[in-house]
Amino acid sequence: MTIQPHQLPITSIPRQLTQQIEQTLLLGKLSDLDQLLARIEDIGLADTLRYGLEALRHFRAFYASDAIDLPNDKREQVIRYDADWTMTLIKQLHQDSGVGI
Repeated sequence: MTIQPHQLPITSIPRQLTQQIEQTLLLGKLSDLDQLLARIEDIGLADTLRYGLEALRHFRAFYASDAIDLPNDKREQVIRYDADWTMTLIKQLHQDSGVGI
């Protein structure tokens, strides 16, 4: 069995790259997430983090993008889901990179 580079355990992600990924998660558009996902194997993030990023991108494309048209309670729920999901991914990113939050 051959282990691919993206399957190796992550020991360290440079601090600057961690900050760039964090900014993309917090402030990025769908196109920014797409660019990040296109570079994911070069970056060397763990598969679980990649899957989380892909799922968040899907969620934002299909639910969060239409949240403005939802009733207030549903809009708030979508915003909370997105924020919680984003913070979970950021915590995982910091854990994988060895950088504290």
